[in-house]
Amino acid sequence: MTDQRMLYVNGSRVSSRRRALRMLFPSEQDLMAQMGGLKLVRRMANWRGGSWHADRNGPETSNVISVYARAQVDGRPGNGDAA
Repeated sequence: MTDQRMLYVNGSRVSSRRRALRMLFPSEQDLMAQMGGLKLVRRMANWRGGSWHADRNGPETSNVISVYARAQVDGRPGNGDAA
């Protein structure tokens, strides 16, 4: 869990809000995607498509990009659109 202070600028008005963020492990994200009817298509380390792998000695890297698509419904394939 981490705290961040976000600044919002609207014209000449500036306000700030505090937000609590929680890092998400790829396995947790995969489970939520599966529960939402999605399947993992690809996992990358960066936007250039670099290969990603979990660190066996510690938490999984925070630099991960996961691409999901609609899973099969009633035996019919999803439309293939990445989510």
